[in-house]
Amino acid sequence: MYIYVFRYIGQLLAPLEHELILLATLGGLCIGVIAFFFPQTLFFSEEQIHTVIETGQALGITMLLLIAVAKMFAISFTLHSGFLGGFIFPLFFIGANVGLAISLAVPQIHPTLGMVCLMAAVNVAVTKTPVSTSIILSVLSGTAMLPVIVISSFTSFVLTSKIAMIGTQRSRNLEQEKLPSWPQSNLIENLQQMTQLTDETLQTD
Repeated sequence: MYIYVFRYIGQLLAPLEHELILLATLGGLCIGVIAFFFPQTLFFSEEQIHTVIETGQALGITMLLLIAVAKMFAISFTLHSGFLGGFIFPLFFIGANVGLAISLAVPQIHPTLGMVCLMAAVNVAVTKTPVSTSIILSVLSGTAMLPVIVISSFTSFVLTSKIAMIGTQRSRNLEQEKLPSWPQSNLIENLQQMTQLTDETLQTD
């Protein structure tokens, strides 16, 4: 879902691509409006993940899902408006909210398991870096969670392999279909290259 939100916002803001001041002003306004209703979407999301862990159950299923969707729009406006930022921890934040919401809806699923699995799945669905994602999350959550993280990461990778947000992720077949490309910042390109290089190096070793 985030990929489609990202594309939609990019298409929406495309006419302002060369109007940098207007683009930044409009993007900042949208981010501010989102933050007014959902303050959890502010900042880099690393600390906000801890907030979800501590208070998420009190928020309830609906609010957790709304926060996740709001964060998708906040990241998209941030990146397309020219503001500095990344999407790795924000994607973890989205996954944590969705995972906790699922665990509240299905009590048989432990909250920690639901959050970690969705954090992995959401990040891999966008970045297409299952190895790097598994390593990062295993460091953050502990090696005991590594098996389920790996399963979630590679399952997401297989199921979303034909859905790409970044041009370099597309397969040759998808490129032949001439799918529309979307503007992206140098930060996204560099981050993707770094994570893909890490995956290739680990797989070679």
